[in-house]
Amino acid sequence: MYCCIHWNNIIILSWVRIQCVLINVVCVFQVEYSSATFQSLFSRHVWEKDGSMINVQSIPRMRLDVDGTLHISQTWSGDIGTYTCRVTSVGGNDSRSAHLRVRQLPHAPENPIAVLSKSEKRAIDLAWAEPFDGNSPLIRYILEVSENNAPWAILLANIEPESTAVTVNGLIPARSYQFRLCAVNDVGKGQFSKETDRVSLPEEPPSAPPQNVIASGRTNQSIMIQWQPPPESHQNGILRGYIVRYRLTGLPVDYQLKNISSPDVTTILLEDLIIWTNYELEVAAYNGAGLGSFSHKVTEWTLQGVPTIAPGNVQVEAVNSTAVRFTWTAPNPQFINGINQGYKLLAWEPGKEEDVSMVTVRPNFQDSVHVGYVTGLKKFTEYFTSVLCFTTPGDGPRSPPKALKTHEDTPGAVGHLSFTEILDTSLKVSWSEPNEKNGVLTGNFPNLYLNWSRKGKKKHFMLSVRALLNGANNKSEP
Repeated sequence: MYCCIHWNNIIILSWVRIQCVLINVVCVFQVEYSSATFQSLFSRHVWEKDGSMINVQSIPRMRLDVDGTLHISQTWSGDIGTYTCRVTSVGGNDSRSAHLRVRQLPHAPENPIAVLSKSEKRAIDLAWAEPFDGNSPLIRYILEVSENNAPWAILLANIEPESTAVTVNGLIPARSYQFRLCAVNDVGKGQFSKETDRVSLPEEPPSAPPQNVIASGRTNQSIMIQWQPPPESHQNGILRGYIVRYRLTGLPVDYQLKNISSPDVTTILLEDLIIWTNYELEVAAYNGAGLGSFSHKVTEWTLQGVPTIAPGNVQVEAVNSTAVRFTWTAPNPQFINGINQGYKLLAWEPGKEEDVSMVTVRPNFQDSVHVGYVTGLKKFTEYFTSVLCFTTPGDGPRSPPKALKTHEDTPGAVGHLSFTEILDTSLKVSWSEPNEKNGVLTGNFPNLYLNWSRKGKKKHFMLSVRALLNGANNKSEP
C-alpha cells in the first residue's frame, strides 16, 4: 500500500490495492512520499489489522521501517485480513486500508460419503462438501481408491472443480472399496480427505467360464477333464465349486452333470462311459450368487475296446485235403468298439485247443461278405473252426465253432517193411499200416503188389509194398 502526503491541502492521498501473496513468503506494505519534506512532517505511523493495533515489536515476523513500510515474513493464513495504515502529522491525520489475502493449498474436502448406487449396477455414489479453496480457485479434484485393502491408487485425476459428487462405475462384485480425495489449485495439491467407510459390492455369478479346459481319454470307458479357474476379476465372489456337464456328441440327448463342491479341485475322471464313443464336455464355476457361464465345448473319445460280438453268418468248407475256406460278415460297427484291424481265422483239432492254426485277414470295407482261407492243415482230419474280429486293444469273441474234415488224399507209405524166411524161390514179406492213412483204406487191406526188377548182370530184385485208398495207392520205400 502506497501513501502519499500533500502538504498544501493536508490530506493523505492513498493508492489502496489488495495484496495477494503465496503462503510462507514476505508481504510488504510500502509507504511512499512525494518529497523528503513531506517525510519530515510525519510524526508517527500506526498499523492496524482488522481494527486492532499491531504491536510490531512483539511479533518477530513483522518489521516496521522508519518510512512506515510494514514487512510481514513467513505469511500464513492467520495473516489474512484488512490492514490499515494511520498517519499522524502536524499537517493533519489520515488513514488508508488494504486487504491481504494469502494464497495457500486448498483444504481437504469435508464429509466424504460412499454408498452403493441405487441406479447403476456395480457402481458407488460418492459425495463430499466443498473445501476452502486456499484463496485461489480450485482447478480439479483427485480421487483415490483402495480395493480390498490394497494400497491407494488414483482412480479419477480430473474431477471438475464445481463437482461435489461422482459415481464410480466399472467396479468388481464382491470386492470392497474405500475412497479419499483432495483438491488442487494453482498453488498445488491439498491434503486428502478422511477415508470413507469401506463399501462392499454384492456377489454375482461368475462372469467368465473356467479357462484352458482339456480332456483326454484314459480308458475305453473313462475320460479325464482338467481346467483352470475363471480369471479372478470375473469370479465375482468366493468360488464354491464347479459343474461339469457332458453328453454324446451330435445327439439330442440330455446332459449328465457332475458337481465338484470344492473350488480347489480342477480335475475329474468321468467313468462308466460308452466304449470308443465321442463326448462333448463343458465346465462352469459357481459361487454363492449362482452358476456362471459354461466353457466352450471340448470333445474327446473314450479309448478303443475289443469287439463285443463275433462276426456273423460264418460258413466253412474244406476245399481240399489241407485247406479250408471261410466266409463271414462283419460285426455291427457299434459293437466293434474301436477301429476294425481285421479278422482271425482259426482251426484246431478236437482236444488240441492250444494248438491253433490261425490266419489274419485285413478288413475289407467294400464287400459285405468276407472270404479267407486257412491252409497247411492235416489231410483227412477233423477240425473245429471259428472267426473273430480284433481291434488294437485285443480280440473280440469267437464265432460258434463249426466242425469239418479235410478231404481224403493218397495214403502215406506203409511202415515196418521186413523180409524173412528167404529161400531160393520165396520169401516172407511183413509190414504195418501207413501212419498217414489220409482217408479210409480200401478193400481187404492189405493188397500186396510185388514188383521185381533186375539190376545189372546179377540177379537182384527190388520189392515194394503199396497200400490202396479208394483206388489211390502209395508205395513203401524199397
